[in-house]
Amino acid sequence: MTKSAPRSRLRVLLVEDSADDALIVLRALEKGESEIDAIRVASREELATALADGPVDVVLTDVVLPSFSGLAALQLVAEKAPDTPVIVVSGAVGEEQAVALMRAGASDFVDKRNIRRLPVVVERELHAARLRGAERRAREALSASEARRRSLLESLPVGVFRLSPDGHVVSANPCLLEMLGYGTEDDLAAVPCPALWIDSATVRRAAERNGIAESEIETSRRDGSVFWAFLRLRATLREDGLLAHFDGTLEDSTEKRELERAIRIGKTEWERTFDAVRELIVLTDPFLRIARLNRALAERLGAEPATLVGRHWQEVLGEPLPPVDLARLVEASEHRGSIEYDYASSSLGGEFRFSTTPRLDDRGVIIGAIHVGRDVTTQRQIEELLRRQVAVDQAEAIFRTFRHEVGNAMNTLKATLTVLRESHERFDTEHRERYIVRCLETVRIAENLLGSLRRYQTLDRVDFERVRVGELLKERSDLLLATARERGIDCRLEVGDGPSLVSGDPDAITRVLLNAIDNAATALAGRPDALLELTCRRVGGNVVVEVRDNGSGIARDHLPHVFSPLFTTKSDGSGMGLAIVQKLMLRMNGLALIRSEPGAGTTLELRFPRIDGGGSWPPVAAVS
Repeated sequence: MTKSAPRSRLRVLLVEDSADDALIVLRALEKGESEIDAIRVASREELATALADGPVDVVLTDVVLPSFSGLAALQLVAEKAPDTPVIVVSGAVGEEQAVALMRAGASDFVDKRNIRRLPVVVERELHAARLRGAERRAREALSASEARRRSLLESLPVGVFRLSPDGHVVSANPCLLEMLGYGTEDDLAAVPCPALWIDSATVRRAAERNGIAESEIETSRRDGSVFWAFLRLRATLREDGLLAHFDGTLEDSTEKRELERAIRIGKTEWERTFDAVRELIVLTDPFLRIARLNRALAERLGAEPATLVGRHWQEVLGEPLPPVDLARLVEASEHRGSIEYDYASSSLGGEFRFSTTPRLDDRGVIIGAIHVGRDVTTQRQIEELLRRQVAVDQAEAIFRTFRHEVGNAMNTLKATLTVLRESHERFDTEHRERYIVRCLETVRIAENLLGSLRRYQTLDRVDFERVRVGELLKERSDLLLATARERGIDCRLEVGDGPSLVSGDPDAITRVLLNAIDNAATALAGRPDALLELTCRRVGGNVVVEVRDNGSGIARDHLPHVFSPLFTTKSDGSGMGLAIVQKLMLRMNGLALIRSEPGAGTTLELRFPRIDGGGSWPPVAAVS
């Protein structure tokens, strides 16, 4: 006994409020040739949800529903699933109402009293829907194909056109219209093409049976200007052998002709330049046998170029070459690069920098190499002089920095000794002792600088320890502010409450502040109300020391450069003060920031990460 073919599945969406009527409809459908998957809905919302959940094969709807209608169901299906057939199944529809439903989009009407018709009607409408879907897809495919063809024609950089048998334009793409100077196809269609931009001989050749004509022509634009173009014309014949139309392309060849002319001129110029340049040029085969060389190289070798052709490049030089061989040329060609090397040669009379580039054929096979050498003998001598000058400049920078740092210490010592000498008689023992201690502290800092001169790098070395910055400022305030006070500047020290513990070097912090205060004192020179404020406070996770003055300020275009070494606006300045400040701050994982307003003063902010607060400035491992 043979097995019957499996039944197809029919997905049915039933718009019916009566469960009994729905059961009758489904039983009628089950007598057909398909297995039924049915969903029943009774409201607009349920129908919309069912249509959104997935496609169905057919919608069966009653006409009258408590909160819905068959007409509304038809409209919703037409909106959400326009290709799905809708069959009205009802027992309470008159002829006029049935006609109205059919006009509204129903595929057919089945009376519930003749429900046996339903499987046949469903099968017929499904077949019709499949045909409509296939036709729609075919139309869409044709439309998409035509759109792609038109898009391609519009984007082509070549003029594309079709001519009628009498030589008038039937269609033309934008490139052709622009090339010939016409705005629309209609404008161009009014002009007989053979009289304007296609010669009659080309048209005759193309008109021959299956004829294709190609030629380069000199043709005209609408404004009368002339240009060269490459024309390709193909004739299409009808079944009776008569001419149907011409299809053609027109490509502006003006630039191509100019390029060919430029190449011819360029080749002549290259030949002339090849022997005129001062660089040494030699062309070899892959095995370094000479194929050609310029006159500059031949003169260096004391021979005529023709006598050297065919000889090995190394043999001509008479000296070992750097490793330039076929293997190196292959490697260079794979990376699309050159082989660079310096070569000192007694045969050529100097030191040369050579560049060897592989020569490849159209298939990428190495056919030789181009070697270009430039005399760098004089350049090497200049570079050696420059290296010596750099060493001198570095030495000058070292001693300029050292002089600046020692000068700061000596200025402080001089100011302290001057006060001590002038006021020695008035000072009591404790007062004199404090000034002597200040002098000794300054001498100690100068001794450290003298010791670091043995090795310049140690000028910015820091020896870390736990430092309470606020207490350090109080202890060394006389030393720090001595020079400023000697100049008659009102100096104020303010240390905030709370711990100010950081990891740093007390001497480095002192040097930073001496530089900062010396800069501030210079900016306050000649100001009657000169004020310098030194403050220390906690800000978040940092200890911030500020040196503020109400001096002349810094020009805005100078601010970005104040921390750069050797930058100064003073006639006698070294340009090292703030550079040393920033370098020492970075060594201590801190940062120096500056704010200034011309005529209103300057604030230098020194930010140290607190040991107990996790400062916001990240540690710096090394600073060159």
